This record gives sequence, structure tokens and C-alpha cells, in this order.
Amino acid sequence: MKHLIITTFMIFVLAGVKPLQAADWEKAIVAHDNKDYATALAGFQLFADAGDARGQYFLGFRYSAGHGVPEDEAKAILLYQSALQTFEAQAERGNSEAQAFLGIMYQREHGVREDVDKAEELFRSAAKSGDKIGQYGLGLWHSD
Repeated sequence: MKHLIITTFMIFVLAGVKPLQAADWEKAIVAHDNKDYATALAGFQLFADAGDARGQYFLGFRYSAGHGVPEDEAKAILLYQSALQTFEAQAERGNSEAQAFLGIMYQREHGVREDVDKAEELFRSAAKSGDKIGQYGLGLWHSD
């Protein structure tokens, strides 16, 4: 079930990727789904190295979970913190995708202390703006 949620979440993320990057992003997502963690890791690393907060977040998740790399929580936290700074700045400017990612980070305690109230607020704000990740996150929130 957890894999299904993560895979579905990644599909929603794919919808927000810029056209010039979509092929590389899709390749990383498909590789992850096929448990080809080396290829997925290379793709997420490409985005993280370019300063893309989504790439930093997913790379952090890989290190936290040990998917394709040795588990390294310290490295995961550094990546999460880099993503967090960018997402916070973008969210303050009204970026709904950043709000949704922040909601996930607060919900799952990825690089921040868990704060379910803040997570729900962020999902709600993103969903109101039409963000698919926010809508999905809010939907999962209310399905429990």
C-alpha cells in the first residue's frame, strides 16, 4: 500500500514538471517504480544538483529509506533542509506545488518536526489553488 501511495504521488508530481525536464523526470519515476534504484537515483541527483527542491526532496527520501544507496539519515536531513528552504520561499510567494510538498514534509516528519495541523493547512491551501498533489494529500487526509 505504501508503495502504491508513493507511486501515485510521484505521478502527480510528474504533471508539474517543466516540459524540457519531463523526460528525465519520467525516466527517474519509471526506474523507481521498476525498482531500478540506480537509474532513479541518477535522475533525482540530476534534479537535486540543478537546485530543484523536488529532486532534493526525493533524493533525501532515497537516503532516508535506503533505496539504491546505503541508508544515511544525516545526508537525508541535509537534502530535506535544502528542499525545505526552497519550498518555504516558494510557498510564501503562493506556489501551490511548494505548499503541497511542505505539507508532505510536515506530515511525514521529513526534515522538520511533525506538525499535522500545519500539514493539513498547507494541503488545503495547495488544493484550493488547484494543485493535484495538494488535492491528493487532502483527500488522503480525510480518507482516514
